[in-house]
Amino acid sequence: MIRIKKLEEPQILKENSKKWTNEYLDYIRRGVEIPDSVKKRYSHPEIRNQLIKETHRKCAYCESKFCSVEYGDIEHIKPKFPDAHPELYVTWSNLTMSCEICNRSGKRTYNNDKEPLLNPYTDEINNEIMGLGPFISWKTKKGMISIDTLLLNRTALIEKRTEAIKKIDLLLKQYHLETNESYKEILLNCIKEAVSDENEYSFVLREYLLDFCEKTDNQVLRTFLADLY
Repeated sequence: MIRIKKLEEPQILKENSKKWTNEYLDYIRRGVEIPDSVKKRYSHPEIRNQLIKETHRKCAYCESKFCSVEYGDIEHIKPKFPDAHPELYVTWSNLTMSCEICNRSGKRTYNNDKEPLLNPYTDEINNEIMGLGPFISWKTKKGMISIDTLLLNRTALIEKRTEAIKKIDLLLKQYHLETNESYKEILLNCIKEAVSDENEYSFVLREYLLDFCEKTDNQVLRTFLADLY
């Protein structure tokens, strides 16, 4: 999980969010079954496309790219069910994109305002969790609950992160040993690309890069990392 910048609210929401929310809440107040045409309004293509763009085509939580194999779920950061926050049903700041597993894990039923899960848009992620190779560990109780609820150390993720770490480890070793400045610059650019927001698992890769910097005292990489964090 990395910090995500919220993009501009889609026009369709600017024009309709208040009306849609009132209609949604009215169904709940009357105890009437909500029709899909009302219940799924947040799935409008204009909303979905903006969310996919701002999350870099990745799950906002586990950072897996999903667009090539599934549609992904539009996710409510605070749950929208009746005894939670139905008033945030189409609130732009409460919407993001996630993979099916993260959205339908323990988060699906999690509802605790006193101990909320990590919010990738507002929380300082690096203060809450840390990378230990392909594993994600916690620094705070909030981080611990988020990791457990979202299953952020599930086997498939560990395997994919391990593959990504092996690739950046090779780049870092080549970069550290390279003496030709032109080749070194090419390798540096490859490293920067590997840990960019657009790539999968950039959180654990940045943590791995941070550990490498501490071991080698590489000032170029330290400066680059400082800008990311």
